[in-house]
Parts: sequence; structure tokens; C-alpha cells
Amino acid sequence: MADLNAIRSGEDKLRRRLSSALREEKSLSGIAFELIQWQLKGWGPILFGGFLRDLMVFGLKKWPRDIDIVFLSQTTEQLERDFLEANPRKNRFGGIHCELKKWQCDMWPLETTWGFHQKERIEPTPANLTKTTFLNVEAVAAEFGPGGTVTAIHHNGFFEAMRSKVLDINLEDNPFPPLAAVRALLTARKLNFAVAPRLSEYVLRTAEKDGLSSFIEFQISHYGEVRLSEPQLSTMLRELESAFLSNQALYLGPKEARQLKFWSEDRLRSTVL
Repeated sequence: MADLNAIRSGEDKLRRRLSSALREEKSLSGIAFELIQWQLKGWGPILFGGFLRDLMVFGLKKWPRDIDIVFLSQTTEQLERDFLEANPRKNRFGGIHCELKKWQCDMWPLETTWGFHQKERIEPTPANLTKTTFLNVEAVAAEFGPGGTVTAIHHNGFFEAMRSKVLDINLEDNPFPPLAAVRALLTARKLNFAVAPRLSEYVLRTAEKDGLSSFIEFQISHYGEVRLSEPQLSTMLRELESAFLSNQALYLGPKEARQLKFWSEDRLRSTVL
């Protein structure tokens, strides 16, 4: 019951923050208007991932670099036509990227979500969308109804991650492991969450297989800049290896790394929720 109450409390908190942001935040007024129009057209817009994560962690203090929007009824070709004036371009995941109302937006049809079509096939539903993210802190989605009201919050370990402050893998299959690894490191630093041993092992394995040069290359192609230099990455990998060998989660703060004892998922949830 404690777990369910904590999750419901998290859902209510995110619902309030999202509704308030869309209703009151001037910088989001354009997106809020578009959401209403898309819903009226029957497109079924769903906000997904990092935008909701940052809203949950930081409130209105810090915004993500972009917004992920998934549509129930549109095809990629239709999205390209509908957003032609926004100069859409194909992104590496098969959707489109464009600037809309001064926001960087990634958009794609629900059924084309990469994670739905891997070796463990997942039925393409709004609720199952949250099973397709690499990280647990992005496994959250919001559906909308008439007037832009939030009608459903879907999640898969997201609120547990918010409570425990431990970053972990949600779906390990990923088309670009070096990008997934470096995004995990940047996310851990941004949120000041600990990196779980399983995620540490993934980052270490990817670095060994693909090399640190791939981490640099994907930063440049994805962010347009190097946010973690090779010396910084080398230091992080040494810290991750030490924590992994000790079965500990690791905080990758900007000044120093801190370790904490890593419990099993059941023990962790029963302790922090």
C-alpha cells in the first residue's frame, strides 16, 4: 500500500505541475495551444520522456533542451507535411525534429517507436511507450483530452526512480549504445542521481567495445558540442568500475564521486517509499 500511495502521490504531483506549466508558463503557451489543436484534430498527442522528468525534478526552474511528442494517429510522412513550415528534418530514430514555438521538438508516430519492434516485441500502446526508454527516469508519458487536460499519466518505474534517486536501465536494447551511455552519464550529473551497478556495467562494456572516441563523436552529432571530454570520461569510467566491482551505486557529482551501498530493487523500494 505504501508503494501505491507513493506512486499515486507522484502522479498527482506531476499532473499538477504539468497542468500548471501548460496553463501559466508564458514560454509554453504556444505548445499548450498546439496540444489543444492536435487533440481537436484527433492526432492524440502524448508528451514523453525528458521534459516530464525535468518538470518532476526541477519544477519550472530548469527546462530540457527539447520536447518529445508522440502521436497516436499520424504517420511520419503526415508529420513532415503538417510541420513543413517548421523545416522538419528526419532524426536518427526515424521521427522528425523541428523548432516549434521556439522549442526544439522531436516528434514521431507511436507505432514507429524503436523499442516496440525489437527482439522482445512490445504492443504499441500509450502505456507501453514507457517500456521503451533506455533509462528509468524517462519512462513516463502524459496523454491529453479536450482543452489540453491531462487525462492519463503512464509510467514504468519512473516514480520509484524519483524516490530512490538511482538511475538505472529500463530497456537495454538501444540502437546507439555510445549515445545511450554518454546520455546516462550526463543525466546522472544533471539530476545528481546515483548510477546503479547494472547501468555502470553497460557504460563500461560500451566504452570497451566502441572506445571513448565514439562517446565524443556522438556528443558532437547529438548535442553539437563535447560536454564530457575524454579525460573527464576516463575519470568517470574508473569511478564506475570501482563502484561496479563493489556492487555500489555511484553519484557522479561535478566535484567528486560518492558511493552508496546498492540494495536489491525490492529492498530499495521498501526502504525509500
